[in-house]
Amino acid sequence: MSRSPAIWFATAALALAPAAHAGLAVSPVIVDVPPSAAPRADIEAMNDGADTLYVVIEPARIDHPGDVGERRVQDPDPQALGLLATPNRLVLAPGERKFVRLALLAPAGDTDRIFRVTVRPVVGQVNAGTTGLKILIGYDLLVIQRPARPVATIVATRDGATLTLRNTGDTNAELFQGQACDAARRCAPLAGHRLYAATSWSIALAPGSTAEYQVKVGDKVTAERF
Repeated sequence: MSRSPAIWFATAALALAPAAHAGLAVSPVIVDVPPSAAPRADIEAMNDGADTLYVVIEPARIDHPGDVGERRVQDPDPQALGLLATPNRLVLAPGERKFVRLALLAPAGDTDRIFRVTVRPVVGQVNAGTTGLKILIGYDLLVIQRPARPVATIVATRDGATLTLRNTGDTNAELFQGQACDAARRCAPLAGHRLYAATSWSIALAPGSTAEYQVKVGDKVTAERF
């Protein structure tokens, strides 16, 4: 299922002395484009390490995000995919920063369009006499194209110790800083979740307790109790 932006790690046996970090940093890791904004955004890739980095950028569309049928779709045709990332390869010298332009190629629709953009370093050939370890850090960015009239409506139902939240709107909502509170206001933290349109999420909740979350839709945050 589609989650928050992921940072992945890959390791390779290299002819180096002790472990070294590849030094790639990317910002922002979430690109949220409302219907009122221009259909494009820039992300910044930076090399804060001591070695030159060779970086590839791989966009993908997420169909049925957050559902059991979720799948990641890659297409060499940006028009068919719905997102163009340019350039799709970078060479970053130590300390160098470069921008990647993300362009949405279709107008806002009736519901969210969700994309992932993988930004990852690749390993070059290494020649030396000792064996070590190099850690490669990559990023899986979340790109959200909000619909023409974004509305997230969260409906709560209870079944014993299970609370189910369903998003009956047309856009996703991020639930964070959650806590379960009883009648005496004794509270315990609850996990967060991104609730996509037409999906549901269930959590265990003791009878008599309520779930309280900060709910973020675009740049608007509200406090909700379920």
